[in-house]
Amino acid sequence: MRDTPEMLTPRLRVYTTVKERILDGTYREGQLITEGEVAGEAGVSRTPVREAFVQLESENLIELYPRRGALVVPVTAGAAAAVIEARLVVERFALAKVAARPDLIEQWRGSLARQRALLADTDLDAFNTEAQLFHRSLVALAANPIMLRLYDSLRDQQLRIGHAAIHRTSGRADQVLSEHEALVAAVESGDPGLAGDRLTSHLTATQEAL
Repeated sequence: MRDTPEMLTPRLRVYTTVKERILDGTYREGQLITEGEVAGEAGVSRTPVREAFVQLESENLIELYPRRGALVVPVTAGAAAAVIEARLVVERFALAKVAARPDLIEQWRGSLARQRALLADTDLDAFNTEAQLFHRSLVALAANPIMLRLYDSLRDQQLRIGHAAIHRTSGRADQVLSEHEALVAAVESGDPGLAGDRLTSHLTATQEAL
């Protein structure tokens, strides 16, 4: 059973809440958040907030400024490039391994339908989450637990990069959907070379959007 917020320690509760707000964009890039502000909202003392901030800083999500607060670290082009390079290694490996699998196509068709619905509702944050799940399903089907753990370790950075790209660049969410549709079409055509090229172009376009 997954712990509810009430079951978590104060530090973990603050850590989880602040992290979620950074990943979904509630706390914007470059925004300064204070210990007092977070402590007041969470109904805790400043000590667990300070401890949570230290952990979030170790994950490069915030930068601490003594007596001022914590700055939400912006997503940089350099950081995005490093994550996308790692994704290309893992996802191209997975695509070469499972491109012909009908269960991949079935999962991707379902994801495309959900992405279209979320775009129609202009729910960009939920769209971004679904877009990341679209890619993870590919890696999961490759059935390599080491690759999947590596990929999952990039989850938070992927979510932030995707969020930054679709919010900084007008029309990027629509482009992401079109690129996903083109990737599915390439897989359905049975051309692994084309699918690999479209995957590379898609991830590179996200990097360029930043």
